[in-house]
Amino acid sequence: MKNWKTTLAGALAGGVVAIAPLVQSGHIDVLQTVVGFLIAFLGFFAKDHDVTGTGA
Repeated sequence: MKNWKTTLAGALAGGVVAIAPLVQSGHIDVLQTVVGFLIAFLGFFAKDHDVTGTGA
């Protein structure tokens, strides 16, 4: 986790994408769930625009 802001944003966005089909139709859409996890994964590894350096 590089920055809590991008991690939180990615987790929230990914969670919404992954859960939306379940809430709407009552069924799990595997593809949309995978996309949600990928969005959360991207948010976990993203770097904010105001952060300098590699962050390592």
